[in-house]
Amino acid sequence: MKISMRNAMQAGVTALALGAATVLSAGQAHAATGVRVDSVRIHVNAVAGKANDLSVTRSGSTVTISDGGDAVTAGSGCTQVDRDTVTCPYGNRTLTLDMGDLGDIVLVTGSIPADISGGSGDDIITIDYRATARTFLNGQAGHDTVFGGAGVDNITGGAGDDVMFGRDGDDRLDAGDFSAGNDRSFGDFGTDTCTGDANDLKDSCER
Repeated sequence: MKISMRNAMQAGVTALALGAATVLSAGQAHAATGVRVDSVRIHVNAVAGKANDLSVTRSGSTVTISDGGDAVTAGSGCTQVDRDTVTCPYGNRTLTLDMGDLGDIVLVTGSIPADISGGSGDDIITIDYRATARTFLNGQAGHDTVFGGAGVDNITGGAGDDVMFGRDGDDRLDAGDFSAGNDRSFGDFGTDTCTGDANDLKDSCER
């Protein structure tokens, strides 16, 4: 049977396209929460389309990251423990979390400086109430609940109906989202500064 050059070329193009699609699908199927370190930060980046249940624990010189909502992949400087758990060296680094979309849960245990972005979705972000490290916590879009620790916390609710708790320390709570009366800020202990829109609830705020 004779095969024309035209047909052979079409078959080759089709095979290449199918191969590329297979590789892409495999990559998408294995997409997971990524963790890596550089000289100053521990980076945790969630992938889109996952409702993450992230736990970060610092114990001495080791930081353990686990995700009950997705697999976790160790990148540069970190060690894979199992499918859902990675460890990284602390080394006075700042924890930087980008939780992406959907409603995520984040719990940080042990004292570690943190810069956390909840992304879109109704998120719950909790810092260990005993942790004295400085944090920057941003719920971003969605109806978020954010708990600070015992240190100086800078908490931003972002768009949505948010509830923020400073707890111990001299905290700054910002509920401003240009929508009056939809946010609640509780400074709790310390000398706290609370800002927001008209009729937003501000409780135990000294400034």
